[in-house]
Amino acid sequence: MIEYSADTLPFERKIKELAELLPFLFKDILEPVGKQAEQQAKSDAPVKTGRLRKAIKFSFSDNNMTARLSTMKSGRPNVPYAGIIENGGSGGASGNGELLAFKINGEWKKVAKTNGFQSNPFMRVAWNDNIGEDNGAGLLLQEILKRLEA
Repeated sequence: MIEYSADTLPFERKIKELAELLPFLFKDILEPVGKQAEQQAKSDAPVKTGRLRKAIKFSFSDNNMTARLSTMKSGRPNVPYAGIIENGGSGGASGNGELLAFKINGEWKKVAKTNGFQSNPFMRVAWNDNIGEDNGAGLLLQEILKRLEA
């Protein structure tokens, strides 16, 4: 009888070591590119008052296992209009005479109905340019593979 076998114990040890190191690797590798993404998003964001630009932050959570580029503060939108600017949405004057009515401080106000706002993706572009597969995520994967081979 001929038999071949492989001992997976060394590989299992490497995986366990890597699992312990992953939060540190994740932060060490992605923090510099995340800060670049933050700067790019701030630079690409439209500016009227500067509030949107100031709200853009790169951070980590979940024991450094989740990287975020966001305009959230304490889990809540810091600038509620950020999503409309990033993704577009309903708004903008239509000029066709249709009106929308809103009750503000107990008084009804009428405004022109709108056709929409064109998207201006400043966050998504910054994320993809810096953290996407070809950048931060790719660097992280390369480092993980390098440590598995060692």
